[in-house]
Amino acid sequence: MLHVAQPNAQMYFSGDYQAPLFERVSHDDVAELHACHAQLTELEARCGDLERINVDLELRLERQAKERMTVDREIAESNQAWEARLLAAATEAAEARSKLENEVRLGDIARDKLRRTERELHRILQKKYDIVRTAKLEERNAAKDRTRIAADLARQAEMLNGGTGGGSGSGGVKFTTNPLGGGPVAVRERRVVNSLSDFFCL
Repeated sequence: MLHVAQPNAQMYFSGDYQAPLFERVSHDDVAELHACHAQLTELEARCGDLERINVDLELRLERQAKERMTVDREIAESNQAWEARLLAAATEAAEARSKLENEVRLGDIARDKLRRTERELHRILQKKYDIVRTAKLEERNAAKDRTRIAADLARQAEMLNGGTGGGSGSGGVKFTTNPLGGGPVAVRERRVVNSLSDFFCL
């Protein structure tokens, strides 16, 4: 409610009297002033709200910026850790590849040595088999020669015991086989028999 102050008598009769503002304005002007005051109050309230919103937004932005910095730092640390792991894995893979290549090379060398050893062993076994076969063959020939020599000696002994007579020297000994035939062992045995025959004048 608008109260208008009433001027006193001295003011009315004074030459510098000025009427109060509310007396000098019209009713519409007063209403407009009230409306402007209300708008101003509303704008001040809105400014306060905006100020609080601005402060809140600044705090949120600052908090988000700190969180973003923390996340960026964690991401950088994680990237560094993963890069270190990848580097270690690559180094380990290179070492494993080098070891594998070395193992393959050593395996090839070992297989080549094994093949050469097998061939050498086969050659030795073949040579041993040939030696054994030759020895058995010579043994069989020697046995045959000993059998023939024994038979010859037996016939000669029968001839001597039968009184067929004979001259001195080795002229009376008649071999049915060639004393130089057969293997080396048979030849040696026959030479011994001939020497004995000469010694005993058979």
